[in-house]
Amino acid sequence: MSDSLRRFSLPEEIRAPLEELAVPERYAAGSFLFKCGDPVRGVYLIRSGQVALSLPHTPEPPGMAGPGSALGIPASVCSRPYSLTAENREAVEVGFIPAAKFVAVLKQYPVICLAVIETLAAELNETRRQASAMLEQFTGLD
Repeated sequence: MSDSLRRFSLPEEIRAPLEELAVPERYAAGSFLFKCGDPVRGVYLIRSGQVALSLPHTPEPPGMAGPGSALGIPASVCSRPYSLTAENREAVEVGFIPAAKFVAVLKQYPVICLAVIETLAAELNETRRQASAMLEQFTGLD
C-alpha cells in the first residue's frame, strides 16, 4: 500500500465494526464525495475505486485514497466543513456513516476512538513534515 493510501486508512480490526454501521453508496467517476468547504455529512469508508484528494490553490493532490481508506473523519469529529476535496477518479463504492452516528461510536467505544486519534495524529505528523519541507524549499530560494 502506498504512503498516501496508508495515511487515510484505519486498522482492519477498527474498520470492520464501522463497516457494519455503514450504509452503501455508489458514486460515478468524475463525481465528488465532497468539496472543500461543503458542510460535513459524515465518514466515507472506501470499499472500491480511487479518490483523488486535493486542497484549494495547490497544483498537486496531497494524496489518493482507495479501498481501506476512511475519509471525512476530521470534519465529522469537529463538526466543521470538509477541508479537502474528494473527487472520484473512477466509479467508487463506499460505506457511509453519518457524522453524529460516527461521533456516538467514538464516545461508546474507546478502542475505536483511540485508533481514530492515532490515524489523525499520523495525518497531522505527515502534514507537518510536508509543510516543513515546503518551507525549507521556499526559504532556500534566497
